[in-house]
Amino acid sequence: MERKIVELEDEATKLKGQISQLDIELDSQQGEKNAKYEELLKRDREMQSFLENFETKKREAHDRNAALEKSIVDLLDRIRQSATKYESAVLPSPDTYKDLQGDLQFKEKELNNSQMTVGGLTIERDKRLRDLEKVNQLETKLNSELGHLKQKIVSIEAEMGKISNTEEVKKTAEETRQVFSRCVINSSSNSNS
Repeated sequence: MERKIVELEDEATKLKGQISQLDIELDSQQGEKNAKYEELLKRDREMQSFLENFETKKREAHDRNAALEKSIVDLLDRIRQSATKYESAVLPSPDTYKDLQGDLQFKEKELNNSQMTVGGLTIERDKRLRDLEKVNQLETKLNSELGHLKQKIVSIEAEMGKISNTEEVKKTAEETRQVFSRCVINSSSNSNS
């Protein structure tokens, strides 16, 4: 019997543990339910407040829209009146408009012609600049050759000066011949000895 009591006490302890566990789970579920319930209450209060204030806010929005519509209509009416006054004061008549259109087309054509002329002149200027550069290079080359030719002329004139004095050339030739002859005689007498 004691064993039975011990078994029953063990069984009671297990059951108490299970009851405690279930109480804890129940409390956690109850906490979640309380949080959800609080959230639902908060939403309910917001919806109730919205419903209570809906008519007032709707009326205020309607009044604002009506005021804005009236303001827009007034502004459009003023714009129409101003446009009518401006149209009659500033806009040209259809005939004047056609004349202005013709002038515009003529001026656009002249502008295109001017731009084409500027383009042609630019091309021509570039060509002339290239030609000028070639002329400058040629002039430099010619000046160099001219200096070289002048030096040759001076040299040729100096030689011609020597040649034009034929008496002196003959005398120089005779002296050279005599020196040469003496050298030959001396060399033959040296070879005989």
